[in-house]
Amino acid sequence: MKFYTDGSRINGKEDFIIGWSAVCELGVLASSSQIGGSNINAEIFAIRDLLKYLTNKRVKIFNK
Repeated sequence: MKFYTDGSRINGKEDFIIGWSAVCELGVLASSSQIGGSNINAEIFAIRDLLKYLTNKRVKIFNK
């Protein structure tokens, strides 16, 4: 299974807004946004959230 991440930054009224997501062919696995940050932050957060998602799924599978 292949995973894809992306993050971006847009200019808001008072500060930048960053958003990120992690997806695979099954759909969106993780996504979020926050006020402030850079494109690099958004990319890192996308990877971080994907790893958190996969870690949580792995733990749940082994606990069954």
